[in-house]
Amino acid sequence: MALIYLVEDDSDIRELETYALQNSDLEVQSFTESTELYEAIGRRIPDLVLLDIMLPGEDGMSILKHLRADSETQTVPIIMVTAKTTESDRVSGLDTGADDYISKPFSVTELVSRVKALLRRTSREFNAGAGMILRYDPIVMNIETHRVTVNDEPVELTFKEFELLKFLLQNKGIPNGVVELKGTIRMAYWETNGDLHIGGLSGVSGTSLSGSSKQSAGHKMTWRIGGANTDETFAGVIDDCALSTNSKYNGTTTIYTEGSGDWRLTGTNVYSGSTYVEGGRLIVNGTHATGGTYYVRDGATLMGKGSISSKVNVNNGGTILAGDTLIGTSYRLNLKGGATVSSGGIIAFPLYYDGTALRNNRMAVTGSFTVSNATLELNMDKVTAPLPDDAVFTLFSSLGTVSGTGIKTIIPERPSATQEWDISTLLTDGKLRVKSTVVKLKGDVNRDGKVDISDIVAIINQIAGTATYEDADVNEDEGVDISDIVAVINIIAAGE
Repeated sequence: MALIYLVEDDSDIRELETYALQNSDLEVQSFTESTELYEAIGRRIPDLVLLDIMLPGEDGMSILKHLRADSETQTVPIIMVTAKTTESDRVSGLDTGADDYISKPFSVTELVSRVKALLRRTSREFNAGAGMILRYDPIVMNIETHRVTVNDEPVELTFKEFELLKFLLQNKGIPNGVVELKGTIRMAYWETNGDLHIGGLSGVSGTSLSGSSKQSAGHKMTWRIGGANTDETFAGVIDDCALSTNSKYNGTTTIYTEGSGDWRLTGTNVYSGSTYVEGGRLIVNGTHATGGTYYVRDGATLMGKGSISSKVNVNNGGTILAGDTLIGTSYRLNLKGGATVSSGGIIAFPLYYDGTALRNNRMAVTGSFTVSNATLELNMDKVTAPLPDDAVFTLFSSLGTVSGTGIKTIIPERPSATQEWDISTLLTDGKLRVKSTVVKLKGDVNRDGKVDISDIVAIINQIAGTATYEDADVNEDEGVDISDIVAVINIIAAGE
């Protein structure tokens, strides 16, 4: 099914176009402005773009020039759909690189027909005269004739070599394979720009995941890690280097995580691109001293006990979690570039209590910290004894400048049936408190909700040394003795 990206700020027109295209067996993703479009292109290249000219922010003509200047999108078919209908407007759009031009108002039937016609003419997989074609410049493969050329020169391949190359061209990488780096191996891509899937990546200290090309400054490399759904640890360095390692050829390395496994990073990373946590758990136990924003998407988790200097954005359904697998006050996730947790985003902490020691992992936030209608998720798996009333967990060791509407939901809703969470100061002093919901009656030594002879028995037992009750000092004279029994008798007699 062909993927169409639709950029249109008018909601009525956008919905109409989307409905018509989807009913014609086309996959559609719609956007209102350029930033959303570029982010989507970073994740997946479309088969065709429908583009309005008059948009908020960057206009359609500027977007068109940007797409045609980028090697990743310079051949993607683009149709301008706009109210600008003069001949000069049409000529300008076509000369800039548009493949077709549709004027508003338009017929929905005509729109769909033009989209399908352009897809047929510009299909990247089929060539009418030569069968199925796979291209990744300068490589061209004809699957039907088993012919491969590089820079228009034929290349002889064995059957296994042909099948392996076909797999790589069709999948743009090794989406289901796990790569292990040893020694001082540097992994990079031998082209100016690249976008490759690696099912899983592990590596020892001294190895590197780098950019692309050998002598092309400003290259752009995207690595998509995790499709094999395995758990891997990479102790090497992720950087912007080209294969030559000469810093003058540095570019931008961008990381996407996908799948459902864990990818644990324990090295000192210095790549400058953004990080998109789109699947599984990205566990940062090392440092990332520079770089673009981290985006944590729905269903994915960013966690660890390391340090991230970039800003972190947690989207609806995404999770940011303090620490790794162990629990203790020394396990702290440091967010040095600030963070934004949007509505529905999850902030998670594991808690520990064995009847003696209270422990939890922490977060430290520097700079701006925006929390709006977020969910606080408390993992109670390691709480093996009832939490005491007035227990205090320090979740944030520092908070930076806090803004937003705060926490909306807590999971679990209560510590126990007779307790509640107190988050009134969580975003000021970082503390989570446990409070009893039981109304304490003076003289209710055994806390059964009433004052009677059983409370006198409780005091006698404490005096005898066979039991201990926090509320046995009824008259508050800092001792438990016969006078507390008298105080209880007076309360019973007074009917209080």
